[in-house]
Amino acid sequence: MQATGSKLVLLTGATGYVGGRLLSLLEQRGVLVRCLARRPEALRGRVGSATETVAGDVLDPASLTSAMHGVDTAYYFVHSMGADRDFEEQDRIAATNFAQAASTAGVRRGRRDPDDLRVGDALDFWRVELYEPPHRLRLNAEMRLPGRAWLEFEVSGDEQRSTIRQTAIFDPVGLTGLLYWYGIYPLHQFVFAGMLRNVVRAARSQSE
Repeated sequence: MQATGSKLVLLTGATGYVGGRLLSLLEQRGVLVRCLARRPEALRGRVGSATETVAGDVLDPASLTSAMHGVDTAYYFVHSMGADRDFEEQDRIAATNFAQAASTAGVRRGRRDPDDLRVGDALDFWRVELYEPPHRLRLNAEMRLPGRAWLEFEVSGDEQRSTIRQTAIFDPVGLTGLLYWYGIYPLHQFVFAGMLRNVVRAARSQSE
């Protein structure tokens, strides 16, 4: 399949589940993809002929410079959870390196700061539409869907106990949109429950 345009996508985490699925989707759509991996040989046989693989490490800022060259969109799917005791600090450093490299290269998408979230920032396939810390966050879906979608988080409570409510909103377009929504509905509990568990785990670790 021929590339649909000249815009280049940089993808990290292509050896993982989410990154691998996104890679397959991008290639099916003819998008120009460059995969960044610490061991590019791990992607051998898993990428299409038009996809480029480059060596790089998000913990090594110097290795990201050439990887970002000419990139329009960058996806960050790197997580060090379980690697060692300092995985949270490692994740923070890695995300900071990636964000700074993307900003320096003029990459269109991504967060301007790994710690300071702002309206308009991109979070994977979502765009921050509303942010009222520490009580409310609403994300607008930017992936191609037969309709419009939002994901909202609302937090209530005090310093001793908090409750987080997650709401998925979908505005379908025609019959295709309805079929899509109810077709993936059984997956929502699995995906969103896992997302909430990660949020709770991160909140608890920061309070310790």
